[in-house]
Amino acid sequence: MAEYLSTARAELEFAGFTTEDDYQSYVDAYSLPAFMLVAELLGPDGDDEGRYLAACRTFIDRSQRLDFVNDLAEDLREGRLGIPASTLEKFSVTTADLAAGRSSAGLRALLDDQLGLARAALLESRRLTELVPAGGWCAP
Repeated sequence: MAEYLSTARAELEFAGFTTEDDYQSYVDAYSLPAFMLVAELLGPDGDDEGRYLAACRTFIDRSQRLDFVNDLAEDLREGRLGIPASTLEKFSVTTADLAAGRSSAGLRALLDDQLGLARAALLESRRLTELVPAGGWCAP
């Protein structure tokens, strides 16, 4: 809890990212500590703690990326774009294009890229259930 509270300012100060490294720093400073508030209650003790934390990091990184894609229009209106500027540039997409609602091949490629990253890592993070001690979670 103390770790999360000490890093919660990252969310308050968030206005967007210039690079992927900026995004990853945000995940480490805010998203992962927020997720670990609950995940630590379910996690293993001992040798699997490091693997569990790594799996949680993979899960929350890509969950956050998916959230930023899902909230793209809302975040853009609030001036808090969650996709790094360098990623937009890579796909020849501008914030003006996004604000105008312009569809383009670049925008479709950008979304495919971001959703592909999210999907692959979310599938990979299914191993989280293997690291939680028996009885620590309920399957649907």
